[in-house]
Amino acid sequence: MHITDSFNINFSVTLSFSKTIYSIKPNFEHVQISAVSTTSSSQAIKSKKFDVTQVLNMQYDEVKHTKGVNFVGEKGMTYSFIAFKVGKWDEKLGKNVQNPHAKMNNLSLRKAMLHAMNIDQVNQRFFRGLDYRVNSLIPAQFGKFHDAKVPVYSSNLEKANKLLDQAGYKKDKQTGYRLQPNGKKLTINLAVHVSDINVEALWTNYIQEWKKIGLKAEFLTGRPMGFNNWINAIKSSDPRIDVLSNAWDPSGDSSPAVFYEEKMPYNFALFVSPMNK
Repeated sequence: MHITDSFNINFSVTLSFSKTIYSIKPNFEHVQISAVSTTSSSQAIKSKKFDVTQVLNMQYDEVKHTKGVNFVGEKGMTYSFIAFKVGKWDEKLGKNVQNPHAKMNNLSLRKAMLHAMNIDQVNQRFFRGLDYRVNSLIPAQFGKFHDAKVPVYSSNLEKANKLLDQAGYKKDKQTGYRLQPNGKKLTINLAVHVSDINVEALWTNYIQEWKKIGLKAEFLTGRPMGFNNWINAIKSSDPRIDVLSNAWDPSGDSSPAVFYEEKMPYNFALFVSPMNK
């Protein structure tokens, strides 16, 4: 039996039946698990080289009409998120410390950026409508622990502009970009890493949407970062980072504390409040 999964690296491992552990012998001798690049996963499905293959949302249209293949899907709990950096990790204290003067520590600015993101269009364009918005860090699969009444940030450029105007983010007449309330220039540095071939196009789209409301945003290093460089920048609390994106898989406990608690290094936004201490 041959199983494949999609990653940005290639490797293969073979598992064999152990008589000392299992009393019932399967109808195959070995299981070979291979990882193929994300750009090769659709061809892996079409070639029928594998018995079980992962289908990427962004490539579903390419393979959905493949004959002799059964597609099985379910709602996963992995979610992508955008984090606004508002503090730093204090190594001596072993916890996150929020900075009230951080560039992104303005609720109106954060709300405006979220209202300017055309997420539904992105989901249709890049993920074939198979991705969807979640309204909470606790997915619906956790049943009673999920709050379905939490509102989502819908795309609304008019509301985004109003939020920025009211918060004092005036536009520079020469550049057309907004200034900080203190009159200084505002450039929002994005730290996103390469996870698939669409990352740069996807985030370039968001940069263009933020430009529509007068916000200047740009990639931290001029383009999406390699994962190792990205994680090193996050772990070192690189002061240049203002906004970052990542994904988590809350496959165990319904509590989001493991990712967002005050003393958790995975709290990449470095946000601290009485609720997450």
